[in-house]
Amino acid sequence: MINKKYFDFILILLLVFSGYSLYTIHIKKPWEIQWEKYHENHELYLKNIKALEESIDKNISLIDGLQKKINENKKATKENYNNINLNSKHIGSYKNINHKSWLLAEVKYLLKMANQKILISKDYSTSLSLVNTADEILSRQNDPQFMKLRGVIAEDRFNLASAVEFDMDGILHRLSILIERIDGLPLINEIKSIESEDHIFISADDETLSFKQNLERILIEAWDHFRDLIVIRKISTPIKPILSEQQYVLLKTNIRLLLNQAKISLINIDQASYKNSLDELMILVAKSFPNHSTDVKNFMREIADLEEVDFDLLNININATLLELKKILDSNAEIINN
Repeated sequence: MINKKYFDFILILLLVFSGYSLYTIHIKKPWEIQWEKYHENHELYLKNIKALEESIDKNISLIDGLQKKINENKKATKENYNNINLNSKHIGSYKNINHKSWLLAEVKYLLKMANQKILISKDYSTSLSLVNTADEILSRQNDPQFMKLRGVIAEDRFNLASAVEFDMDGILHRLSILIERIDGLPLINEIKSIESEDHIFISADDETLSFKQNLERILIEAWDHFRDLIVIRKISTPIKPILSEQQYVLLKTNIRLLLNQAKISLINIDQASYKNSLDELMILVAKSFPNHSTDVKNFMREIADLEEVDFDLLNININATLLELKKILDSNAEIINN
């Protein structure tokens, strides 16, 4: 009886296990596989959706950029159209201008360029070339109306040629040489000064003394004063200069500054500042260095020569030529309008 119950129990367990195995193989596992595939498909779907959204956003940005460029092109097209209309009006206004007007416009441009070269960059050589070109254009026309203008231009050409010959580089080099020669200037030796209060005098009380006592006192004071005037030095003892080393360095620095200021004034064609710098330099050198020294004499002689530089050669312009050209242009414009 017991064995039968045990057998039935075993049989039931086998049936349950078989049923669970069949459930696992035919129902649970296929369902899990299908669920995993569904999950994977869902993830791929979400990924594709995200990529599609990014693509849409990118395309929208491109569309916005294209729209912006379209608007800019429309604006540029409109501006070009307005410029074309404006240029058409200008071209229409030029139909009454004759050959002489174009010629004078070219000459005016050349003369204005020459004047700018003179006033701004001090380029007299280029300015002379521009004026020569303008004169050649006028000379080819054989027009009596240009005779007075060409006469004024001839004066400008002469002045510019003189300015070109002005050796500014040479003068700047001479000033630079003076700067290099500063360290070679000798110092002034110490000299004992005589104060005014050391003079011999007799007070009112001396009148009460006898003649002999007054004479004796005068001789003693005279001897003491005479001894103060005598200075005895040993040859082996170096002579102490009036200026200390620091003062001498400051003195040389001031001389360099004055020479550099003169160079800057020369470049800027500032005659007043140039001469003032050299005048101050001459006074400073004369006060600070011994005048009997050959080096000092040569230094001061060079300063004096540099003070004679003639700035009038550089104070030129072609305003008179431009004014004469304006008269011709105004006269030509009246003829065209009438």
